[in-house]
Amino acid sequence: MNEFPFQLKAEDWPLNATLRFATDGEIQRYHRSLSTFAGESSPAIREAVEFTRLAAKRWRYYSRSGEAVESFADLQREIRRDSKSEIAFIMLATMRRNKIALPVGLAYCRRTWCHHLALDFLAVHPRALNRRRRVSGVGSGIVFGLVQLARALKIPRLWGEATGNSAPFYEKLLAVGPVQDLFIIESPEMAAITKRQERMGRPALASKAATELH
Repeated sequence: MNEFPFQLKAEDWPLNATLRFATDGEIQRYHRSLSTFAGESSPAIREAVEFTRLAAKRWRYYSRSGEAVESFADLQREIRRDSKSEIAFIMLATMRRNKIALPVGLAYCRRTWCHHLALDFLAVHPRALNRRRRVSGVGSGIVFGLVQLARALKIPRLWGEATGNSAPFYEKLLAVGPVQDLFIIESPEMAAITKRQERMGRPALASKAATELH
């Protein structure tokens, strides 16, 4: 239950991807991988880098205070221990390249005291934002993975804040508008997001574009 599959596309080919609980070591490696993109001028890439840095900083804070987990089993155990506990975790999105799990995004989340799922930061890795690579569906795939997680935990609501750059993404994903600084995903939206993933197509072998993604 640590992993939640989804699909993305590269050069219009459907590819298998996974959203899973991240360990502290994986979070640090992901953070270091952003160093080559720090000077990019694209607003989307700058925001992705900044969101990842903020997520890593907040993760360290919660981890030091014993309020962060690195697996589904740990999350379940904390909920059983204290039904009103607030628990932080990072979900890492990866795709396969030459038998290597290549990170393409992450989500920093909290299970809130009232048993909702708060999405504080969603960041697509800059390598997947490169238009020449034509990789799409990472953000929507991450949200679909979180929908699977919410269902596994019987969480009825997923919510988060939108920025000026991310609001159009959530408007398209949820087929609503306008999205301002808050979005809410409940049962109807979860069903629509699931149907959207089903339309991505059947799993396919990695295309040349995917194997060249780096």
